Amino acid sequence: MDDNLVRWAEQFQRWLWNRLTWEWFFLGAIAAALLVTSLITGKPPWEWASGGGSPGSKPGSRCVVAVEEDRVTISPVFARAPIFLLIENGKVVQAVRNPYRTQTPAGGPAAELVAGWRPSHVVAGDFGPVAEKFLRDRGIQPVRRTGKVHVLLGHDG
Repeated sequence: MDDNLVRWAEQFQRWLWNRLTWEWFFLGAIAAALLVTSLITGKPPWEWASGGGSPGSKPGSRCVVAVEEDRVTISPVFARAPIFLLIENGKVVQAVRNPYRTQTPAGGPAAELVAGWRPSHVVAGDFGPVAEKFLRDRGIQPVRRTGKVHVLLGHDG
């Protein structure tokens, strides 16, 4: 057999072995990290980003969604939303006009209004620092989302 061919085959074999060894090492490390994080959070990886599904869609859950006048589009700013939808178990149970929409400042009073309904989450495009702190201090998670309410809740529309 040709010496060059043998040398090339040996080099290729070493290169392939090193490459596969590192790839398997990294895949194993990633799998271990996913497993440990799942054990710590108590949630599978596909639920980490969303917190375990859509806010307000789980049985026994309650959330508030800040929406535009059409009651379908999630409002870009929480405190300036014209309407707040109270959602329980994936269904809209109440729509309330935001009386603080045109006030300055509006974040604190609007957050106080929705906190009175004791939701686990409040959904809007964005939150001002006062409203966000007020909600978080009361154990309510502000969720930044854009789009339509029916998509948020997992309904086809």
